[in-house]
Parts: sequence; C-alpha cells; structure tokens
Amino acid sequence: NRGSDSISVVDLDTRTVIAEVTVGDRPYGVVVSPDSSRLYVAEQGVDGVHIVDTASMSTLAVQHTHDRPSGLAISDDGQTLYVTHLLSNIISVISTRLHTVYLPLILKGDMPDPSASDYSASSIRYPVSTIQLWSDSNLVQSFVPSPDGQRAYVPHTRSNTANRALTFDTTVF
Repeated sequence: NRGSDSISVVDLDTRTVIAEVTVGDRPYGVVVSPDSSRLYVAEQGVDGVHIVDTASMSTLAVQHTHDRPSGLAISDDGQTLYVTHLLSNIISVISTRLHTVYLPLILKGDMPDPSASDYSASSIRYPVSTIQLWSDSNLVQSFVPSPDGQRAYVPHTRSNTANRALTFDTTVF
C-alpha cells in the first residue's frame, strides 16, 4: 500500500484484509522467506528494507540500502536477499542471518546511525556484496534467480542518462 505506507495481510479464502502492518515510506517490492517466517519489504522512500516477523507481524529490523530499493528476491535457502535499486546499476546482496557483535571490535565502512529509532545492534545485517550491471543500467525492478542458483535474470533498461550535451538522445536498450 504505497499511499498508506503499509502492507495488508489478506485471507485468500474470504478475500478480506485480516491485518495491516505499518512500514516505511513508499513500500514497493515484497518477498517472503522460504520458511514463511520473515517478510521483507523494499521501502523506496527511506532507502531501506523492512523486515517483519510473520508470526507476530512485528518489525524485526530495517536494513538501510542504496537509493530506491525496488525488487526483492531471496535465495532458496533463505540466507541471501537480493535488492534491486530503481535508478542505479547496483544490486545489493545482503545476508539475512543475524550477527552477534562481540567487543572489542573494529568496524570499517558504513554503519547504521546508533541514534536512529530503528537501530538495534542485535539486528545489524551486513551486505555480502554488490552486483554491478552495465554502467548505463536503470529502471531495475526485479531480480529472478535461476532454479539452480547459478545465474539470475534482471530485466532493466539501458539508457544514456549521462548525456550532458542537452541534445535529444533516443538510445534506449
């Protein structure tokens, strides 16, 4: 429900909404873990992935991502989440396993803001890696892994978005 920043749980037999869960701004892609215990929701307006426990319909964590997360896919074992980003050529590959933090610890790279209301040290997830598409790729809205997990299909547009000459350019693939 992009307009109300929520997701609806629908009983398919009765075709009625049985619950509504508030998530972040402009929810877009949704995927359920293979064991049905987790629901992942891409939030384009806050650049994050909302993680919901399906038994209690409560928020477990919010994983911050690159700009405008859109399509989501999860590996067959439920251990890896793939996140496409609408206007970039990056696919984030995120581990869904919780990590325990032991001190002393030295961390490098971007970390969530500890003062943020959705921050929880026990629920930090670290990107495993990123997948780079063509440099002119954009409008990436889905990621479809093959059944054997060896490749993925990523429908997207390639266009000359870097044209600074202000001339009309019809190059789109």
